[in-house]
Amino acid sequence: MEEWKRIIWTDEASVEIGRDSRARRVWRTNNEEFHHSCIKPTFKSGRSSVMIWGAIVHDRLGPLFVFPEGRIKSAVYVDDILKGPFIDFYTSISNERRHTKFMEDGAPIHNTIREKQWIVENNINRLSWCANSPDLNPMEHVWKRLKAKINQKKIPKNREELIVTIKQEWACIDVKFINSVIESMPSRIQAVIDSDGGHTKY
Repeated sequence: MEEWKRIIWTDEASVEIGRDSRARRVWRTNNEEFHHSCIKPTFKSGRSSVMIWGAIVHDRLGPLFVFPEGRIKSAVYVDDILKGPFIDFYTSISNERRHTKFMEDGAPIHNTIREKQWIVENNINRLSWCANSPDLNPMEHVWKRLKAKINQKKIPKNREELIVTIKQEWACIDVKFINSVIESMPSRIQAVIDSDGGHTKY
């Protein structure tokens, strides 16, 4: 557990205006299958989404970065995130805790020559992560909670309002919740072992 507490967990996520991705269950009769009160609408056009990057570590909520509109590029990831909020956070945690590592998944922007060179040049300790692996990153649970909180708010009218809401809700994420999902890592790993690499409740 002491090793898990020294890992900085990072990830990207997409948040859409008015998009509630949570599964909903209803009690209904056979005749109410298509009644409006039993259906959650979806929106297929004109949607505005925001891509974000965030980081957490045990006992600490890390920085949040909002990507500019358009395709996510490696240059933005390296220049605006790794060289910006990430390195400051990584340095701070490293000064507090020895043998700090950071986790990122196998997304294309994490595997460019530019990113790998920067990691080496700055002596960043990276947690080995399989290219095709069970998604055990506790950040997924943080994103789920963040989106749930946003969906409880008044629906933002545009991208700018959505960004403000995202930042407000990110700042309110409870450290106890962060600790709980990170402290579940031993159970997550054991669940993968027990299922022989198959699906788990996580």
